[in-house]
Formats: sequence, C-alpha cells, structure tokens
Amino acid sequence: MSDPPSSTTMRQRAPHGDTPSHYAPHQDPSLTNRTSSRTIPLRVLSLGMPHASTASLTSALHILSLGPVYSTPTLLSNITDCDLWTAALSAKHKSKGKRFLRREFDQLLCHHAAATDIPAICFAPDLVDEYPDALVILPKRRVDEWYADFEPVLIDAFSWSTAFWAALDPWGMGRLHRMTRLWIECQFGATSARQALANARAVYEAHYELVRVETPMRRLLQYEEGSGWEPLCRFLGKEVPGVPFPRVNEAAVWAESMEELKSRGQARGLKNVLVFVMVMGTFALLVFVLDLRGA
Repeated sequence: MSDPPSSTTMRQRAPHGDTPSHYAPHQDPSLTNRTSSRTIPLRVLSLGMPHASTASLTSALHILSLGPVYSTPTLLSNITDCDLWTAALSAKHKSKGKRFLRREFDQLLCHHAAATDIPAICFAPDLVDEYPDALVILPKRRVDEWYADFEPVLIDAFSWSTAFWAALDPWGMGRLHRMTRLWIECQFGATSARQALANARAVYEAHYELVRVETPMRRLLQYEEGSGWEPLCRFLGKEVPGVPFPRVNEAAVWAESMEELKSRGQARGLKNVLVFVMVMGTFALLVFVLDLRGA
C-alpha cells in the first residue's frame, strides 16, 4: 500500500479573503517534531462552533500577528494530528486512555499562540482550565444561518462515498473521517446524519452556554458576526489594522478543502487497491506455479 502521508503532504492554508483562492501559507515545519515543551505562550482560545465566523476570526488573528494559529487548515496540513485528537476524544467521552491535560494538549498546540475551530473547540472547558492565562473569544452567528452553512458538513460526514474512500485511504482520509465521526457522536449524540441534523441547533446553543459558564468574564469576549476590528483589538490590546476586517466564505473554504482532501485520498486509495491486486495476483501466480511443479 502507499505510504502514510507526511505532515507536509497536504499544504496548509490560512484563509485571508472572501473565497478559497485567498488563502495564504502558514506552515510550521516544527509540527512534525512533537514535544510537550511549550515554545510560545498560548494567548488566545477562539472557541466558537465551526462556520460561525470562525475562519474570518482566524484570518483576523493572523493579520494581528499574534503568532501561529492552530485551526482546521493546520489539521488538514498535518493529518497525523487526527490520531492524537481522536485519542483525546476517546479519553474524554468514552473513558478510553488517559484524559488529556496541559501536557498532552501541548503535544498538539505547543508551537501555537492561538487555537481555534475543530478539533480544539471539542475541549473548550478543558482548554479554558488548562491554559488559565489565555483569553477566550466566542464568535457567533444566528443559529439558522450557521445551520444552513454547517448542514453539508454533517451530511458529508455520513455519506457512503466519504466512508468508501476513507476505507481505501486509512492513513489520510481515514484518519480525518474517524476523528470527525467520533466528534459528531460525542458532541451531537449522533451516529447518523439524520440524528446530527436533528440535534444540531440544540448542540450549537448548548456549546455557547457551556463556554460562557466555564470562562471567567474577565477572560471572555463574546464576538458577534460583523462587529469588525474594534471589540477584538480592544480585547487583545492591539492597534486596529489599516485593512478591512476579513470576511471568509467558510462554506466555500470547507468545500474546496474537502475536494482537495478527497482528490488526494482517492489517488492514494486507488494506488492502494492497485498494489493489493498486484500482490494478490503475484501470490496466486506463485501458488499456481508451485502446484504445477508438484503435479
């Protein structure tokens, strides 16, 4: 079978505009060298649900030069991280393995000054507790607008085509698929797209209430979509940049990222099938030749 993809197999892109073509690279080569020793302080936790102005805020944090931001593009660029996040989910929700504390989270986040989006938000109360000096931002949209954008994510997670190619590409798409399904099972209480969609709005509201309850008010900024630079910069103690606040079309970002991931996964999956067929064919031919000699 094809080799597992390295952390640089999929290029990482940080969104900086309205469409997927406005990505800018933000690769951290040290990510492949996992260590529990933090190299820079974790200053910001952005704990809003995905597709709730999350990508726009991530782009804003880049513009403010806070430092490297761990977000979904980081995960897609370092796909082996899915193994650790899956282990963290299993420990938290299924009592399988050691529960992640700061030392374990630092294995994933030690090179970053901020964390946002999936999968970090799955551990919102844990991260708030383990990083008491980090400021917490809670970006939010109207629930119906969020649902319209997020619905395709939940449907795709349970589609037969995604499951099929994940099975053929266990080291790439398979890793992400296993982590995503476990996250949806744990947070949405769902093992099907229908269940996930039925629970989505309630899960969304419950997540925001949980973060508000668990976070001291002095550390929390509740950021409404469209609020611009002023409240964010005031909260972070930063000068307002001389550029417009980024507006990222998160649905388009996600769709393009998944298309690229699936394209690469399909190529690896087909290669895996071809190698398997060749190996089995060679084995069958060898058995046939040995049978002829023994006849």
